[in-house]
Amino acid sequence: AVIARRDSDGIYYPGKVLQHLALSQQYEVQWMTGGTQVQQVIHMFGPPTVKRALRLGDFVLALADHGSGRCLPGIIRGVHSKMLTVEFYDGQIGQQVDPTQCFWTSEEYYYSAVSYIDSKSLSSTEAETTPSEYSASYY
Repeated sequence: AVIARRDSDGIYYPGKVLQHLALSQQYEVQWMTGGTQVQQVIHMFGPPTVKRALRLGDFVLALADHGSGRCLPGIIRGVHSKMLTVEFYDGQIGQQVDPTQCFWTSEEYYYSAVSYIDSKSLSSTEAETTPSEYSASYY
């Protein structure tokens, strides 16, 4: 099992690696909710990911929704009884976040992930507000 970026919305979800694509750093991932996608290894987290001690102020990819398994970029803002308080990129605060369900990321990766999510959010907002007769003529 892995946590991988779903390119359609930029959010990270649980999935299963189906295959490694020959001579590349890409894998075919099957989402737990169905469907598949080819993803670069840099956007996948799981057993092969090097674990490191997490500290206050670290940038992480953390479990934000137990039901869907959705993970979001965030920053560790507190540590209480071995559980974390994470401020997610969208301003939500996750209390009692299990550190075993977090992956450390660099500051650069965090901002890149946030930028990608924002670009997908903007794209979907524009698509919703663009009349279909105009949309069709551009594609």
